[in-house]
Amino acid sequence: ITLPWMFAWKSSKEVKEVKKNTNTYVQNAHVSSYYLFMFDEFYNYYPKKEDKKAALKAWSKIKMTTELLDKIEAALRIQKKSKKWTDNKGQYIPMPATYLNGERWNDDTGK
Repeated sequence: ITLPWMFAWKSSKEVKEVKKNTNTYVQNAHVSSYYLFMFDEFYNYYPKKEDKKAALKAWSKIKMTTELLDKIEAALRIQKKSKKWTDNKGQYIPMPATYLNGERWNDDTGK
């Protein structure tokens, strides 16, 4: 994991701990900031911008890693172009919280 510049002031031991926590549970304020950064990356990329609070609550239940975020973004690239998501002006795009709670990035994307 490449951590953002905000972690540059930490010792190597602290950075290892941050990386460990980022890949398991979010446990301290600095990691929480990075966790929220990852949520914002998801939410900004997600095509339906509704009920951000519920989406953040769903996000907080996921053991998020940068690898999982990459997997979600890859699935979204495909799903955003799918017939189901583009028909009727996106009427059938799930709410962000529904997408996260249902782990919809694991849905068959038709590849």
